[in-house]
Amino acid sequence: MERISRQELEKNFKHSYQKAVESHPHKFFYILSDTKLDLGLCSEIRSLSEVVHPLSDCAFICYNESDEDLTDNLKVIKDAGSLFFNLLISHPPAKYVHKNKRAKLALTKTYDDIVAFSLSHCEYADFQNIMQAIELTKGLTGDYVEIGVYKGTSSNAAMHYLAESGIIIFPAQEVRVTLRAERYKGATVIAELIETRIKEVINKTLPSGGAIPDVASYIETDNFGEVIEKLVILHIRQWMIEDAIGVAKTDTEVADLKRKIDICFKVKRPKYIQAINLMVDAAIKHGKSLVEDSVKVYRGVDRD
Repeated sequence: MERISRQELEKNFKHSYQKAVESHPHKFFYILSDTKLDLGLCSEIRSLSEVVHPLSDCAFICYNESDEDLTDNLKVIKDAGSLFFNLLISHPPAKYVHKNKRAKLALTKTYDDIVAFSLSHCEYADFQNIMQAIELTKGLTGDYVEIGVYKGTSSNAAMHYLAESGIIIFPAQEVRVTLRAERYKGATVIAELIETRIKEVINKTLPSGGAIPDVASYIETDNFGEVIEKLVILHIRQWMIEDAIGVAKTDTEVADLKRKIDICFKVKRPKYIQAINLMVDAAIKHGKSLVEDSVKVYRGVDRD
């Protein structure tokens, strides 16, 4: 996450120090930076509280990874009537962690957890986008939901930022406990939550009395696998018709093929999807497994 390479920093600190000393030889010089360098040029400090001379008698060569920290330091130096020198270097575009030090702290803790828990990935750019989105929407009421959780790495980054920024104060160690839960039993927990939520929605949307419409009224089969199979075949047919339109030679052919696509997409497809929805509803409502109605076995065909 370093903003400028250590080699580039060392070279520019030495150059800036020489220029500053030549123009202000009577000042007490300090290198003020959150990056440890050990250049041996003058006193190196991470905080202005470490200065042992009156600030007005000092000059500072400043560099911080965090723009927030740098701005705070320069304000104190300026108000004290002291001098400061920035590095004679072209800074690359700042990332979000350079503008928001809470994001950097959260990202550092996320990386530590990735190593400790053998998590799936480390996408600094994605994590910073998540943190920036949380910061921009922190004034809104509601819940934070992540869809598509694998090992919880992105959730970990979000939780660390929520904690570091004070948006949500988690009890001690809750982030890591959550990681363990997601790693070992998270899939079961998530499945139970989804099932509970589906039942709640179904109960609210069913007609009075809880009666479920007959699936047969939507499709001529009561086998879940067959409905899925027919839906797949329907999509393949639609793709084939679309390919045929590309080589059709007359407007009449094109019009006929488009009519067939409309039948596939606007008539048959909604019926198959409605049948699937109703079968899932019925299975949840009555506690019936969808595997019970298995694929038909044909005579004379080896089942192995």
